[in-house]
Amino acid sequence: MFIAGALAVCAMILPGISGAFILLLIGAYDVLLSAISTLDMKVLAVFALGAVCGLLSISRILKWLFSRYHALTVALLTGFIFGSLAKLWPWKVAGENVLPMAYEREAHALAVLGLMILGTVVIVGFEKMRGKGAYR
Repeated sequence: MFIAGALAVCAMILPGISGAFILLLIGAYDVLLSAISTLDMKVLAVFALGAVCGLLSISRILKWLFSRYHALTVALLTGFIFGSLAKLWPWKVAGENVLPMAYEREAHALAVLGLMILGTVVIVGFEKMRGKGAYR
């Protein structure tokens, strides 16, 4: 469970990768769910300790990667995000991605577009603030 905690939190830090999916892949999801429902503090403590160690490790690795290979690291993380878009696409019919116009229920396309624009504005704003030395 220690390794499961470390791997899950590392996956949660990286964009486009699901920590719960990693737990499913390594067979720890059901064990952790059972420990949560029965409040098995031993299992939860070992998992939490692994999560803390994983968080500290992945943050140091990412810091090192950004300091030495910034453009390549950004490209890799962007690839993770783009790779996950097919699963995150909100409009699906029978498990297949469709355009909002072909969606059977109300698509809320304007709301989604508005939130996309808002997210872009926030990110660009943070980047402009960083360029002016507003935060480090």
